[in-house]
Amino acid sequence: MPSIADRADALATLAAEQADKSDPAARETIELAWEMANQPGVDVPEPVFGYIAIIRVQLGDMTEARKVLQRLSADGRTWPLWNITTSLAESGDKAGALSLANEEAEAQPKAYALLGTATGILHSLKTEKETKKQ
Repeated sequence: MPSIADRADALATLAAEQADKSDPAARETIELAWEMANQPGVDVPEPVFGYIAIIRVQLGDMTEARKVLQRLSADGRTWPLWNITTSLAESGDKAGALSLANEEAEAQPKAYALLGTATGILHSLKTEKETKKQ
């Protein structure tokens, strides 16, 4: 791959696939993506950092995910917050999802975090209802 930014993105994608398969190597891979993205003089697009934050949450590392989110612009936090809060609420961590939304000061990312929380709650209720029918 020609650029360091592309390599960081590829490593984040690999880490997501590993995390989906519960592969313990996902933690090391996402750390490599993080290190690659933070090399001096490298212009890595914010969505790559957002993706790293999402994967950190998927791996159960909310502390590091918050650190990644804090360095993003308001626009850059919108998409990751929507995904993270949806995932948290779907998994039953409504308090965690709401906490992320409440911590957000900017209107647009806060709205998307709340939307993600609501979406996650609706998905979990739908799944619960379907499970009871069976």
